[in-house]
Amino acid sequence: MLLETIYNMESIRFLKQNMPSLTEVASAHQYRPGQILFYAEHFPYGLFILTEGEVEIQYLTGFVEHVRPGAILGASAFLKNKAYCGTAKTIGSAKLYFISKTQYQELKEQQHPVNHWVTELLYHRLHSKDV
Repeated sequence: MLLETIYNMESIRFLKQNMPSLTEVASAHQYRPGQILFYAEHFPYGLFILTEGEVEIQYLTGFVEHVRPGAILGASAFLKNKAYCGTAKTIGSAKLYFISKTQYQELKEQQHPVNHWVTELLYHRLHSKDV
């Protein structure tokens, strides 16, 4: 838990410093309370980056996770090219940026700073949770 908190703080710091870079490569979306971002057992089209608000993920196992700004949602399913194992919905108003699969590939090729940050967070999150 402490490790995740540290990375959320680093994520927020990165977001503040690099928001112009993120807005160049990702589309921003404002969500109302209770809106669904993605459904369990559906396949991802990209990554969601939470910049404002809070999101709840209800896993098929019954486990519920609350994520805060700086989190990347759907990362495991995206990287493994598998279906989501939970449904994500906003708790209150939330702002998220979406990076499509195509955009993500372009970021990798360009060695864009957002790609470096996303890769580092995904690596850290996936290894700390051992998923």
